[in-house]
Amino acid sequence: MGKTKLFLTCSNQDVKEVTAFVNFILAIELKSEDMICTSVPSTKIPNGEDIFNYLNKTLSDEICVLFFQTTTIQALYV
Repeated sequence: MGKTKLFLTCSNQDVKEVTAFVNFILAIELKSEDMICTSVPSTKIPNGEDIFNYLNKTLSDEICVLFFQTTTIQALYV
């Protein structure tokens, strides 16, 4: 079994709020290499990488996915 990873996805417009959450998670000792957040520079998918290929090779069967539903995201779909 692989190591559990945390995958966070959100709108780039919500980077301030999500960065605060990522900083909280890092403060409780989850390492940045165990987290992928699409909007936070220290944990984002490297530039030039295909997102689907990167996630496929990086994530194991043990994953926790968090989707931040904010007013920014709601405005896109409502």
